[in-house]
Amino acid sequence: MDDQLLVYVYNVGVGDCIYLRVPDRDENGEVRQRHIVVDCGTLQPNEDERLLKLAMTHIARLLPRDPATGRKRLDLLVVTHPHMDHIAGFGLESTARQWQRKQVDRLWLSALLDPDNDRARRAREQVRAGNLALQALLAADLHPALTVLARELFSLSQGQIADNARTLLEGGLIPPLYVDDATPPDRLQLFSEPGTAIHILAPSRDIDADYLGLAEDDPAEQFSEFNRGIRSAAGEAVDWSFPAGELTISQRDFRRLRQRMGSRAVLLAMAQNELINNSSIVFLLTWRGRRLLFTGDAECKFTRSGRFEAGKQNFSWNVMWARHRALLEEPLDFLKVGHHGSDNATPWIGDEPENEANQILDALAPPGDRRLYAIVSAARHASWPGNIPRRVLLETLGERVANPRLYDEAIHYQAHSGGNWPTGEAERAALFVPGDKSQPPRTDLERQRGKPVRYIRVSFGPRE
Repeated sequence: MDDQLLVYVYNVGVGDCIYLRVPDRDENGEVRQRHIVVDCGTLQPNEDERLLKLAMTHIARLLPRDPATGRKRLDLLVVTHPHMDHIAGFGLESTARQWQRKQVDRLWLSALLDPDNDRARRAREQVRAGNLALQALLAADLHPALTVLARELFSLSQGQIADNARTLLEGGLIPPLYVDDATPPDRLQLFSEPGTAIHILAPSRDIDADYLGLAEDDPAEQFSEFNRGIRSAAGEAVDWSFPAGELTISQRDFRRLRQRMGSRAVLLAMAQNELINNSSIVFLLTWRGRRLLFTGDAECKFTRSGRFEAGKQNFSWNVMWARHRALLEEPLDFLKVGHHGSDNATPWIGDEPENEANQILDALAPPGDRRLYAIVSAARHASWPGNIPRRVLLETLGERVANPRLYDEAIHYQAHSGGNWPTGEAERAALFVPGDKSQPPRTDLERQRGKPVRYIRVSFGPRE
């Protein structure tokens, strides 16, 4: 077992927390285990903090103790992007304390977050504008549907927890390395063994150009104009209320104006969410003939037939396929299914066989090959019951993976109420993979197999 590569994907609700143990042989033939953690978060910290604590406790048992410091040591921590479902564990008091007690030798963050990265300047401005838009939406008395959507988007970047996580990651552990697909290999060097390496496939070095394009209608500038139009000073939270005596239009017309402005703010907040996902760190680990891909929440654009187009807004998968096809054209041994199995991540659109997205999945997981082990870190969420995870994607992967599962999801979720759950039995059943259809292992359903499950584990030996 000491010569096996181990992957643990933890059950943290809607979120990611992944541990890797990678055997690394030096020039004398001595094997040293390398320990890596990818993300530590959950979308609903108040409900699922317990799951994060269980994951952290288990990871601590797996880590070695440094003889010099006496602290549990981690070779590498990768934080793919700053959304709550990937960073909450660094901001919650109970789990942040556990991180502070660990010795983290290397910390990698997305180049989007690098304050000195001029190639991501517009992207950082859009992220800031999106945060202002969310403040505006949450403070406004808008149409109820807009308010609900704003709360859902805000849940991805909850203020205090996110601020605490940033403080820990950028100042409380070690100085981070902000990585992109052009980071020099010597700065990524972790292993001694020839052929064992981490290849950064995303984010793109040209974050602004590839993910925002060269369009003149910059969303951040649009919001700045909108902000000025409602007398909000730059950099301040938006004040949506005006004394009635200062209005030159009727209260009724002003309410309509606010709703139109709210729609624009929603679009900006959604664009910000999309941009952060597409700036996720995506990396390929190669080890003794094995290929393991970790995708964060990178998204795939299915319009334009899924093709990358210079000067236009592209999504991460399309950029990776255009720039790093040589690393993606061979089948994988392991896939962390992107964005919790959502409908905007894993590159596959079944009803358009000519779409380039299908070519990507066919290369990574060829039909009939079944060498791929895939895991979905998920929990079906009441806000997006049909999109996370996506039934048709799960069924497609279930036909291609080496580790298929059968679950009875309909029974598991019959008690759920509220949110966007369909009320009709037939409509709700249509969300779920039928019990006689295979799908990849899922952290939210694996407990159906007979015992409580804190994680799903996969092990690999060298490929012959």
